[in-house]
Amino acid sequence: MYPQDMEGAELRLPMFEQARMLMERARLAARMTSQPGAPRVMPFARILQDGGTVLRALPQGRVRVGLGAQAKAREGMRFAVWGPSGQEGSGNQYKGEVVLLQVREFHSVAETVHLADATAPLEAGDRLSLLEVPSLATSHPHTPGGKTAAADASGTPGQEGTAAADKETEEASSAGSVQEVRARIPVLEDGSCAGIYGHGDFLHLFAQEKERTGRFVLAIVRVDVPHDARQEAALGECLAAWRQIPELCAGEPLAGLYGSNALIFFHADSSAETLLPHYAALCTRLEGAGLPVSAGLAGYPLLHYRKGEMPDCALKALEYAQLLPSPRAGLCNSLALNISADRRYALGDVFGAIDEYKLALLADAENVLARNSLGVCMAALGRYHEARRHFLEALRYKGDAGPDRQERIAQTHYNLGTVCQQLGERRAAARYYRECIKDAPEHVYAHLRLGQLCEEGGRRNEARRFYELAAAIEDRQAEQAGGQRPSLARRYLARLAARQRHGGEARELLHDTLLRNPFDAAAMLLLARLYLDGDEDPAMAELLARKSVGLRDTPEGWQVLARALRALGREEEASLAEAHASVG
Repeated sequence: MYPQDMEGAELRLPMFEQARMLMERARLAARMTSQPGAPRVMPFARILQDGGTVLRALPQGRVRVGLGAQAKAREGMRFAVWGPSGQEGSGNQYKGEVVLLQVREFHSVAETVHLADATAPLEAGDRLSLLEVPSLATSHPHTPGGKTAAADASGTPGQEGTAAADKETEEASSAGSVQEVRARIPVLEDGSCAGIYGHGDFLHLFAQEKERTGRFVLAIVRVDVPHDARQEAALGECLAAWRQIPELCAGEPLAGLYGSNALIFFHADSSAETLLPHYAALCTRLEGAGLPVSAGLAGYPLLHYRKGEMPDCALKALEYAQLLPSPRAGLCNSLALNISADRRYALGDVFGAIDEYKLALLADAENVLARNSLGVCMAALGRYHEARRHFLEALRYKGDAGPDRQERIAQTHYNLGTVCQQLGERRAAARYYRECIKDAPEHVYAHLRLGQLCEEGGRRNEARRFYELAAAIEDRQAEQAGGQRPSLARRYLARLAARQRHGGEARELLHDTLLRNPFDAAAMLLLARLYLDGDEDPAMAELLARKSVGLRDTPEGWQVLARALRALGREEEASLAEAHASVG
């Protein structure tokens, strides 16, 4: 719309130039309407508010978003991220928050400030909505000199801080003194601690302040309330409670916003171990008032992390704290690094996970979970000898006594058995699987692996016994869970019955397996083979083989499909299926 979508300086351009810019913005708005889930009509002014999407995930917690300078995006703007079908107000769809770091013409690179759920990372197609600057960071009723603080409310929504705060920060930077900026920021009436900064202002001051000290602590306190108007009130309550604990306010720490639902604090010349009990007391006090919070602390120096990496370390500590019982306050220690590495591994970043597991062991050499997980990573990369070494080290340390200790030892024995089986050391593998069953008699996979070893050694009756034990364990576990669950043991029993030429028994077991899990591609493929081997029903074999390759694309599946098509006389389609098998 003209002149609403034009800025002041643009209105002084020649009219033909203004017309060109207006056409470009109209085309941009039209492109936005073609995105999945976008409205059919998209005004240009609305693009920045709720027209952005995540284009792709990048390493190190960053994403590329479809908002650039052409849509009037600026560095420092903050956006809430919603799932593909979510929209603002549907709390279960809220995924987190990002801040723009680098703005290009048509897209920008944004950094994840926080995730609502660590198991649900930001993905392509997630939608963005612009966040306003919380008044907690922009309006201050008192100043040290007793004057009223002037807040510039005309700044662009979503930018960090106000124009006045930006001007003051620039002046302080040129003067080279963070204390001068503090003198202009409001404090409490009793002068106990400094005021609160916006997210961008805080990080700017942190970049200066961290160079003035060789020891400091970063603490992030997150309030776990729905993403709505209540967050601002919850943050205010959290800040008020923080200010009531003298040990936390000592030394004039920096305080700032970290996203829309968290506060961040910088304590110079402090140690995380000393501050942890006080942050735990803060969490206890707020939870007693009905406000669930969690706090993560990272103290510098920490291993080989640089000062600038401490915000990431504090986020790892926060992720760890959220898994703790009340009060949920945690340090960036070996267990926090272990959890961060687990998340990397779950997202497919095996090498990143290996680096963090090694750091976790550097922080605590007796971290059995990290040693075991490091062995799993090595096995995933095919480095079985290294994996075995890490598993043996995990058995040597064994970890602290507790209810999970025996289960951890059993899992380590199972992992050792798997590695030895991959290395062809069947006797050692069987020994470790038996040790696993001794510690955990209900371990289904150890029974299945022992059955495999017996089957490979020609001891089919013994293999059947292990498979039947595994099936009985599956049934007990399904009964305890209160419903049917997929049965891997029945598929193994069916395969054994087919090899012993007990076709009827094999089909019955496979039908039972598919009733429990209709998407078991391997069971479908085995049943298709049985139909073809018995010359019974090639049409049914074709149907099963097609479903199997649709669920899991394997060369074996295409070969069985080619057999079924050839049995039906469809030679041309069979040749295409064989071509798929050779490509796979």
